[in-house]
This record gives sequence, C-alpha cells and structure tokens, in this order.
Amino acid sequence: MAIRGMLDDFDIWARQGCAGWSGEEVLPYFIKLENDLDFGGQPYHGNRGPIPVWRAPQENWGGVDRALHDVCLDKGYGWCEDHNAPTGTGVSPYAMNRQPAGWVRRRTRARWSIRIAASKVWSGYA
Repeated sequence: MAIRGMLDDFDIWARQGCAGWSGEEVLPYFIKLENDLDFGGQPYHGNRGPIPVWRAPQENWGGVDRALHDVCLDKGYGWCEDHNAPTGTGVSPYAMNRQPAGWVRRRTRARWSIRIAASKVWSGYA
C-alpha cells in the first residue's frame, strides 16, 4: 500500500509540538520518494523517486473491490481518483507501492545479466 497520511493531520502534529512535521514540510519528502505512474505530473506527486506508485484500473478490479466501490457510492460517499491528493477523500482505487505486473524498470532492463523473453512480457490480466 502507498497511502499517505492526510496533510491536515501532519499540520495537527506540528501544532502540537512536532517541529518539522507540518503537511507543507513533509510533502517534499513524499514527492522525492515516489514515482507515481498515474499522477506523477501533479505538483503534489513525484515521478522520479525510487518507489513506484500505481493504481489498478477499474476494469481490472476484482469482485470484492467492485462490490465495495458500488456499496460505498450507493451510501453517498464521493468518488476520489487519488487518495494521496491534498484533498483526497472518498471511494478510491488504493495506491500500491509497486508497478503493474510485467512492467520492468529501464535501469533493470539495461543490466547485462537480464534478458527478457518475449513470451514472458505482460499482456494484461487474465
């Protein structure tokens, strides 16, 4: 999982005496840490960090995910594309600290010891 704490919660901690822990102060570290494959172009996300962040597209969700989505929307919770956005709240695909299955980083592919067989390349979910 790659779900951040809410920036407002960090602000509360800072007001309670945790110097250096306001939302504004911790956000740059979240940005440096992540390589968000979905929202990396947003000013509150990173796209160059060592930790990949990815959300499964809805068409690839399992039955439990779809049922939870439907029930929550029926109960009046709003849709939220990105829980890690500063105002992110509601029903959302959860961010995972991994890349989609079969995705191999460019640095990994460039290693002399790696050979990727074409028959092993990811072509989608079964």
